[in-house]
Amino acid sequence: MHYSAADNEAVNRLTGVDYEPVAYLGSQVVSGLNHCYLAKATVVYPGASPRYTLVYIYEKTDGTCEITKVSDIELSTN
Repeated sequence: MHYSAADNEAVNRLTGVDYEPVAYLGSQVVSGLNHCYLAKATVVYPGASPRYTLVYIYEKTDGTCEITKVSDIELSTN
């Protein structure tokens, strides 16, 4: 899975963590478009353990994008 070209531009501006998209969860029309991805986040250093996050991206009407929120997901073994 890959981010859209505009979403990829927004994610690439983040440093220190690699966000690999796992699933596109949906969108919401506002004065632009909100997108939500499930992503595997890995801190960029040797031996870092990945975690899963929700990445929210706002796509403006001019086509530019910005990340509005990144939320960690707590996974349970139960």
